[in-house]
Amino acid sequence: MKSIQSIRALRTAASAPPLSSSQRRRQFSSQPATSSRSSLLVSFQNTRSRQGRQESLCLSCQHRLPARRNFSLASFANTTVDVTEATISHLHYVTHTPWYITIPLVALSVNLLFRLPLSVHARNLTQKRAHLNPLLRSWTNIHTEQVLKERQRLRSEQLKRLASPSSIGNEEAPVDISVASVQAEVLKRHVKTSGRIYSRFGVQQWKLYANILALPPWLVVIEAIRRMCGAPVGLLGMIFRKTPTADSAQTEAAITDAAAASPAAAELVDTAATAVSDITPATTAAVSDAISVLSEPSIATGGCLWFPDLTAADPYHVLPFALSAMLVVNILPSSDAGRRMLFGLPSADGSVVTQSAMSRGIQRSLLIMSFSVGFVTMNFPAAIHLYWLSSAGTTYAISRTLRYLKPMPNSDPPLRQHREGPWIIPKAPAATEQ
Repeated sequence: MKSIQSIRALRTAASAPPLSSSQRRRQFSSQPATSSRSSLLVSFQNTRSRQGRQESLCLSCQHRLPARRNFSLASFANTTVDVTEATISHLHYVTHTPWYITIPLVALSVNLLFRLPLSVHARNLTQKRAHLNPLLRSWTNIHTEQVLKERQRLRSEQLKRLASPSSIGNEEAPVDISVASVQAEVLKRHVKTSGRIYSRFGVQQWKLYANILALPPWLVVIEAIRRMCGAPVGLLGMIFRKTPTADSAQTEAAITDAAAASPAAAELVDTAATAVSDITPATTAAVSDAISVLSEPSIATGGCLWFPDLTAADPYHVLPFALSAMLVVNILPSSDAGRRMLFGLPSADGSVVTQSAMSRGIQRSLLIMSFSVGFVTMNFPAAIHLYWLSSAGTTYAISRTLRYLKPMPNSDPPLRQHREGPWIIPKAPAATEQ
């Protein structure tokens, strides 16, 4: 019966005429508006309650989450130095060698692990650049001819202008055709040409400075040795020294919270604050240095010869000045032409030696620093000088070994001598007598 009634209702609705737009508006306006307002109010209240529950849930989750730890470069450097210090101590106890042998062994290991591969790479680049010397020499000859022709042409044109009657009274500087001026112009063009050729073959100048990547391991090891000797703050310590601002702010905040939570403990808090304020960074550094000295007491008696105490300075200052001499030997170029270029002297054979101004400036700065190292580090512990001197000596040995194993190619091959082969060469016709 219900299905029959529903079918009849559908037929009646289908047969009824459609409502006009005015009738639909009247029908919509005749509906009460209170129901829509109440429904909106209920939905708004539900939304607010849902947001409140979400906020409380987020706050509870935030309290349960652990505090995030920010990455600090200083903490990473300190951890690296601590691990290096422990490794050096472990090597000393495993090898059963005295400290005056352990420290050179550490220097040798660091140079073999880091400096040797970089030195081999730089030597290979130098060999490749040496193979391009004949090409560069040809370009130098071309540039010399071009500069001479240009200067002669300009000079002849200038003489013609000065010889004309219209140029009477005109003062004009003569064209410089001196040897020094010509060489300077040739060198300027040669630098541009050599840079283009080196870039074409992938042997640019900046690739030769890859040895600087061996500096961070060297700094880490020398900082570890400094801590073991209890010396003042080193280079890494000055770079990554922590400022007491954050620690003091946290301490003051904790003291304020404790005083607000318990007024009865204010007197104890004041006493604690006074004790904390009495601790200075110098006191903290002294205590940490004393602890580092006590952690490795055998290094104080691990020296030899005239420096038995490695934690004290060399009494005769032999090690610092020997270090300066070794550094100077490593910095100076091996060729006579390179040394003349470094000190601004002309080459002995009149050839053009190319070297950028930046490279020459860096080399001169390093040479001055090498001379001054002995005076600046005169009061450093003998262990630091022993490590530094061993590292410089190992660097010198590596460079000499690479020069022997990887010699530079001969850029001037000897001319081939005329040799008669096994065949018969016809004789020249004799001159006919008249």
